[in-house]
Parts: sequence; structure tokens; C-alpha cells
Amino acid sequence: MDNVTFKRQLARAIKPWLKFFLILGVWISTTAHVVVSHPVRDPGLVAGHDVVTSLITSLNLETFQAFRASLTLNGQTDQPIGLYAEGIMAYPIVQQPTSNPAFVSTQPNTLTHFALAQRYGSLGLLAHNHLAGQAFFALQPEQTLWVVFGDGSLKRYRIVTIERYQALQPHSPYSKFINLDDPQQKVLSATELFLHIYENPGTLVLQTCIAQGDELSWGRLFVIAQPEDTAPRRLPQS
Repeated sequence: MDNVTFKRQLARAIKPWLKFFLILGVWISTTAHVVVSHPVRDPGLVAGHDVVTSLITSLNLETFQAFRASLTLNGQTDQPIGLYAEGIMAYPIVQQPTSNPAFVSTQPNTLTHFALAQRYGSLGLLAHNHLAGQAFFALQPEQTLWVVFGDGSLKRYRIVTIERYQALQPHSPYSKFINLDDPQQKVLSATELFLHIYENPGTLVLQTCIAQGDELSWGRLFVIAQPEDTAPRRLPQS
């Protein structure tokens, strides 16, 4: 094999990984920030007032139907278009442009579908937490989340854990992270954290940032939920 052929084959082999790490670097710093005085435990505030965080497992059909009616269906069975948490949020979901994997919506009360997570089998939703992401801090384990898809079907998820991480180099795309709830304080690379969170087929993940003091990129918040439905269900007609 001549040197030119070898270089071409090598370039083709590493190109997908270069793209992955480029997107990963953007992912690390893409979501905006909210100041939380005690980031490990505080549930946070939404829209300037306390949010009821009691465990919610039922669905108010009338309220949910009104939310569903406000969404624009597109017929895509695998494309999320809305997220509903009883008493917490009822937000539409927009898609990232194919040419902009770092896109996060700046519209109020709007979430963004994380395209890179979908490649790894999970459903990732991003939000600036001076906007819709504030609501993530009000969620608690065992709460129910409902995702509406583009064909009008919906899927129910239950929050199983909430993970919080400190970024050791907040402004670096290669920052390492510490799990704030891990007594051993294990250090994870950016790649290890991404795969730990998103390489879990079927999982729903809500992601935003945590700020501490003057450091706006101090940490990351991940709300992780598992599906309770084996397949999307159809909404009853109102």
C-alpha cells in the first residue's frame, strides 16, 4: 500500500470520530446557565416563584389535550414535538438544523431536540436554563413526563434519577467532570460523561447547566427518565 493510499484510508477512518468530538466540544458548552445557591440539592425556581414538586403520576386529560392541540403535528413518528409534566411544564420541542448541531432555541418555554443523542438511541432535550431549562430544577424522581411525537402519539416516562456534575475546566471543550452525588468523586472525561448519559437506548434526558457564584458554566444537570410504555400510545379524541 503506497503512502498516499494509506493517508486517504486513515482520513476516512478518523473523520467520523473527528466530527463526534467536534460536536461533543460544542455540547459541553452549549446550554446556558442558572445560578443555584446549593447546586447539589436545590430544586430551583421557575418564573420567579416556587414550584410544587409533589410526586405526580396521573394525567389531567383536559389540560393535556389543550397542550396537544397547541402543537403542530408533522407526521414524524420518531420526532418529539412536545414535553408535558403535570404542574411543571408544557413546552413545544424544536429540531436542531442539520447544519448546526450546537443549536439551542432561544425562544421562551421551548425545548430543543438533541440530534447527537438520537444517534446513540436516547432522546435528549436541551434548554437554556435562564429560559425553559429553569423548569428542570423543579423535577423530582418518580415524576411522570409525557412526550408527544409528530404523528400525535405520546409516550410516558418516569424520572429515575437526577445527576449533577461539576466541570473542572468550565470553559474548555475537553473539560473533565465530577459527579456531585458520588462519594468517591470519580472524574469522567467529556466523552465518558456523554456516553454515560446518552448511550442508553430508550432513555429520555433533559439537560441544562448549573452556575455557582460568578461561574456560569460551573456544572451540568441531567434529568434522566425511563419509558413506562412499551410503545407510543394514541391520545383519545377530545
